[in-house]
Amino acid sequence: MSTRAKHGAFQLSIGFIITIVFAIVLLSLGLTWLRSTIGGITTLTDDLTQQAQTNLRDTFRQTTNNFAIWPNEYELQRGKELKFSAGIENDAVDGKTHKFVINVIPVAVSDNICPGGDVTKCPDVEQQMRKWLTYYRGVKVITSNHIDYIPITVKPDNNAKKGTYMFHVVCCYDMDGKEPSADNCLPDSENIWGGSAQTLVLSLV
Repeated sequence: MSTRAKHGAFQLSIGFIITIVFAIVLLSLGLTWLRSTIGGITTLTDDLTQQAQTNLRDTFRQTTNNFAIWPNEYELQRGKELKFSAGIENDAVDGKTHKFVINVIPVAVSDNICPGGDVTKCPDVEQQMRKWLTYYRGVKVITSNHIDYIPITVKPDNNAKKGTYMFHVVCCYDMDGKEPSADNCLPDSENIWGGSAQTLVLSLV
């Protein structure tokens, strides 16, 4: 091989190595950016679903409660999403399978959000709070002596006012064989399960 050919081959090898190194650097930078982006996305959600189910199982085992939510209080940044759960234990004395529904109702806020705190006097606030909620509104069929869970998601707007927001989580069942309805499941309903509504207090910061 001539000297000129050897020199050309050497230059080609150097060029190839530089290209490979450049590609590796770009790939590393890309992976770093992707990791930081995914990390940023995951921090937008506080997912307490698994913790909630563990705590609810303990609650049913250690108390006489047969309906509960976890957590009952939580501090959340505006624009972030909170995922938690309601738990229902079918411990009906008749030993039969029953149907259950839940309803999540905005009830109160701090005075800085609505004077007097009653959301029924501030329909825009009540409507806004309802839009934050996502949960299963259908019927849950639970066999005797079993527990089931209903995930609940609350996602306040980025521009929501800082302060305290209160919700009632209500559970109703098929009393006297009547199909329960989420819309008609209220704190004063005859077919309420668990004795009373559970209260969620959400503090936006």
